[in-house]
Amino acid sequence: MRHYQKQLGLGVIIGVLVISICGCVSTPRPRMPAVLGLSVDRMALSSKPIGLWSKDRVFGLVIHSDSTGREAAPVISSPLLSKLSQRIQVYLGQHCAVSEVKRISIHGIQEGDGFSSLLNAAKQHHVEALIVALLSSTESTHVGTFGESRMMTKMPGTTTFNVALVELGVIDVAQELVMVQVEKTATERMDRLKVPIGHDQGTLEDALNVLRANSAQQALDDALQDFTGGCLSD
Repeated sequence: MRHYQKQLGLGVIIGVLVISICGCVSTPRPRMPAVLGLSVDRMALSSKPIGLWSKDRVFGLVIHSDSTGREAAPVISSPLLSKLSQRIQVYLGQHCAVSEVKRISIHGIQEGDGFSSLLNAAKQHHVEALIVALLSSTESTHVGTFGESRMMTKMPGTTTFNVALVELGVIDVAQELVMVQVEKTATERMDRLKVPIGHDQGTLEDALNVLRANSAQQALDDALQDFTGGCLSD
């Protein structure tokens, strides 16, 4: 679908440019074991578990933006998280013949207590396999100037790098085991001139929110290919 190919940040404000590039900020560390409170005996990881993506299976989806890790950037806003959630649902429908994925809302997941909360929510919604999408990132901003070398006057501004980590997991609710876990990273950069921003052009925080979502989207698109490697429709 053409919609699936579009970036989340189509409406980035004037004076802000978001492009893919290698950044100069540390890569976030995996957060799923800490956030969910997973022990080794709760994980039975497999690259292609048999029958996981059966179209007759009832799937649930929880997406969570985490900011509790070391040097973590702020969370992605709920509206953009919803778009990322839709992206996962569309991908599963197109590539894995999954007809329905129930979006399950979990608010305020506390570090170390997430697994039991997710299991309870999945059982309440009669979900057999729960997909967990955990998003986190690190960020750094640097002061600089913009303009070609031959220009007499260069414009001051800042460059912000965001490195996103997307962790995808599938919990078999009946067995209470994590069956699959995939991790991918991506980097996005935002260059911003030091000029006044009009009332109709959004705020710096709006732009940073889009930056984080775009970075997460790049990592998510990469992760989904490995995540669904055992699809029946492949």
